[in-house]
Amino acid sequence: MSVPGLENAGRVLELDSVLEQIRRFAVSEPGGRRVTDLPFLTDSSILSEALQAVTEMRDLLRYDDSFPLLPFPDLDLQLKKIRVQGARLTGPELIQVLDCISTGRRVRRFVLSRREKVPLLSGIADSIVSLEHLEKKIGSCLEPTGEVRDSASPELGRIRREMSRQRDAIRKRLEHHLAAMVRAGYAQEESLTLRDGRLVIPMKDAHQARLKGVVVDQSASGATVFMEPIETLEQGNALRRLELSEKQEIERILAELTSRVTEESAAVAADLEALTELDGLAARARYSISVNGNPARPSDDRAVSIRQARHPLLLVKHKPEEVVPLSMTLGHGVRTLVITGPNAGGKTVALKTIGLLALMNQHGLHVPAADDTRMPVFDSVFADIGDRQSIEEDLSTFSSHIRNLASILENAGPESLVLLDEIGSATDPAEGGALAMGILKTLTERRAVTVATTHIGLLKVFAHDTAGVENGSMAFDQETLKPSYRFQPGIPGSSYAFEIAERYGFREDVLGQARSYMGEERGKLDRLVSDLEGRLKEAEALHREASTREQEANALAALYESELEKLRQEAEDRKRSMLGEAEDLLAEASVLKERVLKEIRETRGDPEAARMLHKEIESKRQRAAELKRAAAPVPPAVKKPAVQGGWAVWRGHHGAGRVVSAPDRNGRVLMEWNDIRIRVPAGELEGVAEPRRAAAAAGLIRLEVDRPSSGEIDLRGMTADEALGLLDRRLPDAVSAGFTGCRIIHGKGTGVLRREVRKYLDTHPLIRGHRLGGWTEGDTGVTIVEFK
Repeated sequence: MSVPGLENAGRVLELDSVLEQIRRFAVSEPGGRRVTDLPFLTDSSILSEALQAVTEMRDLLRYDDSFPLLPFPDLDLQLKKIRVQGARLTGPELIQVLDCISTGRRVRRFVLSRREKVPLLSGIADSIVSLEHLEKKIGSCLEPTGEVRDSASPELGRIRREMSRQRDAIRKRLEHHLAAMVRAGYAQEESLTLRDGRLVIPMKDAHQARLKGVVVDQSASGATVFMEPIETLEQGNALRRLELSEKQEIERILAELTSRVTEESAAVAADLEALTELDGLAARARYSISVNGNPARPSDDRAVSIRQARHPLLLVKHKPEEVVPLSMTLGHGVRTLVITGPNAGGKTVALKTIGLLALMNQHGLHVPAADDTRMPVFDSVFADIGDRQSIEEDLSTFSSHIRNLASILENAGPESLVLLDEIGSATDPAEGGALAMGILKTLTERRAVTVATTHIGLLKVFAHDTAGVENGSMAFDQETLKPSYRFQPGIPGSSYAFEIAERYGFREDVLGQARSYMGEERGKLDRLVSDLEGRLKEAEALHREASTREQEANALAALYESELEKLRQEAEDRKRSMLGEAEDLLAEASVLKERVLKEIRETRGDPEAARMLHKEIESKRQRAAELKRAAAPVPPAVKKPAVQGGWAVWRGHHGAGRVVSAPDRNGRVLMEWNDIRIRVPAGELEGVAEPRRAAAAAGLIRLEVDRPSSGEIDLRGMTADEALGLLDRRLPDAVSAGFTGCRIIHGKGTGVLRREVRKYLDTHPLIRGHRLGGWTEGDTGVTIVEFK
């Protein structure tokens, strides 16, 4: 069933170019064709399964061992050939069959051993029929080049041995005659020559009568004749008979192998189909990895939510960091988006990105966007983009657009996606604007998802005043007069025609005259738009500053926690040390007691000796008691609880702060010291009266912290010494920055680096525990670390 508008939309959005990029990731021609022939899916359950299959393959390629899908041939011609009665496959054709079924066997075993991880891929691999008997038969009869082996049959082996014996005998006899002719000066050359499959002696034409034999051939000049001696003629004829027997036996063996393949043709076809499907999925998965793609999530409320998306074809020409990502949402009561802004500001690229991502999604492809991107399922896609002027059909640009727009209005419905570039252009601006408003109003009422770009000011007001329609624009730097290619929701954009003209050297009097023609109201509108853009830019700067300060506060809290934990640990160590010392003193006192009794007996009760020993015992007991008292836990003091909205002090810190939030699930509350907010354990707070402003300000502590940008440490390609040195630096930084754990990538390889890293982590003082990564975390190529 044809999809309305799809052929034209695919052409103007350049879907074929994207599919061609993906096709190149396939290892076979059938797999490549499977990519370029992908259908447009409108059934949400089928689409979901197709995307999940690509995700399974992506994770298999990214985290598991090497996928054993090697290049395999297209057997379509061979399978058609064997349907003909009496047809026989050649040796190379049979080797292609062998390559296909052996690849299928390896792929089947690999995928099915991971059935729980890749259930959809396992369903495909299940259809591969193991043909080991056929594989062994072909492999035992044919060389990898397709030549039939001597061992293919006893008769062929016997024939070839006899042929070898005959050739040796003929060669020896001919070499004997050649040597005699060379000595006599009758031979033209000193080596034998092969002519028409027979070894011959090159003789000078004038001396051919000197050799008793027959002329087999002669040179182009006639100066050399190639002769076979009579005495070897019969041996040569016997060799020819053996060669004919060899040919007949080879044909018999190939016919037998062909018959075996014909018997299993259905299974071979099933293997080819399964490998083709898996190759197509692998190509889509490899493309997803190359563009950092993700499956778009289904959108039950039919909202379009695109996050950090990059145009696929821009990624071919530029590095990902060089392409400005697009983030936008269209839904929640809004069905139509009107994008305005200057020329070359990115409006059309944004429009095409939205359309191309929708087409890619419904062709079962991952999109180059963040994993929280959501897309509804469309039953039709319409696009009016570019100059559609047709000289052949005698249509102007405007007439061609109008004809296409009429077709869109005829067919678009509530599940359609409509993309309109420069709507209302190429005609009188007033009439074009009015016509554009009528078109957008109609599409909005039909609840079609519509995105339009324009320079017409009327449409900015229309989008602001009309329910279900929203403005959007591409940001423009008013200082440099250069586009930033960032999408701004809710705000119309200015075309900046006068500013750009001024930048390129237009005279001021010309610009002044032009502004006077524009009218006061239009000028006010453009100034309003420009002012809104400026204020948005300021707001974004403030937001970035606030985010930075929040990160600083979180890092400070993490550092405080780390220092507190160190202090607690030191205190515990001191307690254990004092208790141990006390136990030692008591043990020494017990030994002294025994000495006292012994020395009393030896000194016959000398009072002075007894007094000295008693004094020493008492000294040790007193010291032991002091150590025990010092190590004993201090009973908690009754303190005033900290409450939300009140003031509190944090145990071990100076100054009071205000409690901003109730405790979270981890027992932490958000506290504010002047402009700094951090999360602290509620149990370490004591409520106090509100301090004077000066006293509160004195509690502010500022600390610059070197924060790692992520909780991931990549060790791939390093030696063990280099890796452990990097961990020495990065682990303390990650703890200080507030991370509760990190992900260490060491790769799979030989396992040496993984063992050294895990041995190092076992004794690290900051590490609570560690484990190998799960299936979607990197498997055995990654270690997940939890900090104390």
